Amino acid sequence: MTISNDPILSVRDLTVVLRRNEESIPIVQSTSFDVRKGEIFGLVGESGSGKSLSLRAIMRLLPQQMQITGEILWRDRDVLKLDEKELRKVRGGEISMIFQEPMTALNPVLTIGRQISESLKAHGKRDRRERKRRAVELLDLVGIPSAARRVEDYPHQFSGGMRQRAMIAIALASDPSLILADEPTTALDVTIQDQILALLLKLRDELGVSVALVTHDLGVVSAICDRVSIMYAGQILERGPAQSLLTRPQHPYTLGLIESIPNATAAGQPLTPITGSPPAPDARPPGCLFSPRCRFSIPTCEQTRPELVALSEARASACLRQCELVREHVFQ
Repeated sequence: MTISNDPILSVRDLTVVLRRNEESIPIVQSTSFDVRKGEIFGLVGESGSGKSLSLRAIMRLLPQQMQITGEILWRDRDVLKLDEKELRKVRGGEISMIFQEPMTALNPVLTIGRQISESLKAHGKRDRRERKRRAVELLDLVGIPSAARRVEDYPHQFSGGMRQRAMIAIALASDPSLILADEPTTALDVTIQDQILALLLKLRDELGVSVALVTHDLGVVSAICDRVSIMYAGQILERGPAQSLLTRPQHPYTLGLIESIPNATAAGQPLTPITGSPPAPDARPPGCLFSPRCRFSIPTCEQTRPELVALSEARASACLRQCELVREHVFQ
């Protein structure tokens, strides 16, 4: 699959603010990224970094007390300015979403076939017989055996991996150009994770669908992502091609994430965790967001918020000491 250099989705200065009583708490702050046609783009970070919120903001699925500003450009249209009728054509039609936990995302009292059929009906396919035939095709496409029989089953009759496949089938029902996948391998065993990742690659290669993937697992990123942005406390701290970023990180947070992964060649050795915890949205430091946990932090880091600066055409980092750490051979 050839990846286009032209973005199919452009997110610019996305900010999500929580209105709570008289307070305005920024959850996601001035976040920008692109998803190109035919690529799998990864958005990576610890829990609470704002990854899933960013995906839901793209679909305008956040509660009313959360205000979204910035630009979400989809095919030269700003999603944030679409009226409800236009939004319904985009949401679920041109852009679909795979939610994190299929057992709670799927309706337990409707068959899998009925839930696929509802999506097909909402986006123009009116004939009931044709919708059922297409539902069977989609279940077969995502690798569910005996699809013609299983289409009448309920979610509780599917295993965890099969439920995730059913969620992907629902997402594919309207032939979308972009799928937003919110940690689709969470709570699945390693074998099933590999199968779901292989399925996403297959869909990208055979159907040309783009994927924006939220995950905290760098192994997943290494396996299927083309480009990746590292997110922390509501901001992107580093971005670049996946393999380049994972082998030559240019931000202490990315380096910390990589060092905390168990290494098969160092069996029995203790892990190197990132000390501390991410800051709460209403208690973020004035300087670098990562400075309280960064072993390379200096007083300037605690007072100055770094910008995301381009290091090359493909790489960018938000670290005040990036050049210095390169000279010290911390970054290669």
